Amino acid sequence: MTISIIGYGQFGKLLTEILAPHLEKIYLVSSRQLSDLPKGCEQVDLKQAISVSKIIIPSVPMQSFKSVLQEIAPLLQPDTLIIDVGSVKLYPIEQMQLILPHNVSILATHPLFGPISVDGLGLAGQQIVLCPIRIKPNAYQEIKNFLGQVLKLSLIEMDPDKHDQEMAWIHGLSFFIGRGIVQMDQPTLKLNTGYFKQLTKLAEIEQTHSWELFKTVQNFNPYAYKIRQNFIDTIISINQQLMIDPNRPYS
Repeated sequence: MTISIIGYGQFGKLLTEILAPHLEKIYLVSSRQLSDLPKGCEQVDLKQAISVSKIIIPSVPMQSFKSVLQEIAPLLQPDTLIIDVGSVKLYPIEQMQLILPHNVSILATHPLFGPISVDGLGLAGQQIVLCPIRIKPNAYQEIKNFLGQVLKLSLIEMDPDKHDQEMAWIHGLSFFIGRGIVQMDQPTLKLNTGYFKQLTKLAEIEQTHSWELFKTVQNFNPYAYKIRQNFIDTIISINQQLMIDPNRPYS
């Protein structure tokens, strides 16, 4: 089996490293010159990547997703399978259905892991969400067998809308809090507690996320703003309750 991956950022690189031992060939498209690629991987231009593979994985920032689809749509062979790996689902599915030819299959996924979690916990047991949008049953089953039996991932089939609702809490809120802590410019502290260590860990993880990923989970998820605003309103309300406490000795 051969596949083509468009984009070689943090996740594109991780995806390549995960898949390379199991596939005959992986063709990679990147705007920069790549080196030290895993065995069986080759950097090619976009047209070649589309022509030699029947499975295409766009691994690009969501801000570029639409333009990449527009670029590849006229080049796609019939029965090509496009697999989306983004952190949100409603937007990319909408764009794939609008832009891609009807003779192309679509499988939307969200691997709920990245370089840090794989380094720390390994790949086996990590979750991946599957949204089969337009794909033949036998092809879909083959993909599931590979993901579950070969890569040992935990497969979760989910409605795209339900996915984005849940991820507005899981990613949207946690990334928002983490980035807020990062930007508070915390001083060096001698003291610590287990509770505060958890909070610090959240900020440390957020520092590894790109600004593009942060914008994706916030601005391309239709439910993220409501969750953020709910959190902000709740924090303001709690602060106001503290401010009106008549026994408060300090202002």
